[in-house]
Amino acid sequence: MRHVTTDDYLTLVNRLSGEDLSWMFRAYLREAQVPKLRIEKGDDQMSMSWETESGGRFHMPVEVEVDGEIILVKPEDGEFRLEYEPGSAVTVDPYNRVFMRIAEE
Repeated sequence: MRHVTTDDYLTLVNRLSGEDLSWMFRAYLREAQVPKLRIEKGDDQMSMSWETESGGRFHMPVEVEVDGEIILVKPEDGEFRLEYEPGSAVTVDPYNRVFMRIAEE
């Protein structure tokens, strides 16, 4: 009988998904702090960026609710940008689907 290691599991997940998800597992399994989403909100736009303990790449998409509409925002080169009408009700990750810390500025 062979014991399965974390690396065995990561290899299987990458193979089954067809993607290299090592960036996600590194942040959640190998670092003490969960990723931080830094958010800067303006009247008609917001920008977001991920920070990890190691400073490594982390490109998890995040849902943002704008006036009741859910938008999946995907990072480009580590940054997210979203524009909306002034006065809009904006909530990041309204259903708490991403395990993260949030820092709003």
